[in-house]
Amino acid sequence: MNLQLDALPWESLLAELTASVPNWTVFKHLDRALSGRGDLDAAAPRHSWAGVTATVADWYLGSRPDAVVVACDHVSDVRVLLLVDPDRLPVVDEVDLLSVSSLKGAPWARAEDLASLSSVGPYGRTLRPGAQTVVLALMYGLDYKGNVRIPDRELAAVRRGACEDPEGVDLAVRVLLPKIAGRWAGRVVADIRSEAGEVRRSRALVAALLASALMHPVHLVSRLEFRSRRPCPVAELALHRGRRLPPGDLERFLTDVSAAHRVIRTVSVPR
Repeated sequence: MNLQLDALPWESLLAELTASVPNWTVFKHLDRALSGRGDLDAAAPRHSWAGVTATVADWYLGSRPDAVVVACDHVSDVRVLLLVDPDRLPVVDEVDLLSVSSLKGAPWARAEDLASLSSVGPYGRTLRPGAQTVVLALMYGLDYKGNVRIPDRELAAVRRGACEDPEGVDLAVRVLLPKIAGRWAGRVVADIRSEAGEVRRSRALVAALLASALMHPVHLVSRLEFRSRRPCPVAELALHRGRRLPPGDLERFLTDVSAAHRVIRTVSVPR
């Protein structure tokens, strides 16, 4: 059992998806995926998901004859792709694909918005550092009282992006926040750039998010249903078991997921 596996060679996949999928963007934590410490967090419009899924599956399965890719659509606006190779167990790799980012139950950043805040570099299209600062600060730090307390694990990346790319912070605020926060946007910029790990309270932001959530009931209900029911095997593995699947559990896992998930075992186009 190999517990120290190398990270997957994501570079070729990222280059292919950047070239073939308009508005594909890796929007956070690329460094963790490249080092093998996390999954690949990406955004793309829903109409492109089938193509992205096929590209990921072909890339992963092409050199791994015993591997499978499991696709889960149980969360609104998100597709989770688990990449399962018996030779890499207990490690399971993951690609998370979203069409719109959710913040406190409200859709707030579409894939097209994130792509407009991105740049193309050695790892394909990724969110520019200043924009990632805004995304990380709000996704991981915002509570329902309107406070933003940035967790220690995100603080370094938030501060780095604010220092390296202040223009990106300004642009992200203009693109993402006016839809939900109005005049609070300007205050966010100043607070994120401060040395403190806390952005001042804004009840107006939370109120705007809750109003937006109520205006998108399908999105909200899907999120609430997912949280209220017992997690499916894919979500259980991804959210609660650290993407670790003991080799002895593989067959049972595949049996459990096959009823309600697409399990891809072969490439669509031989390479």
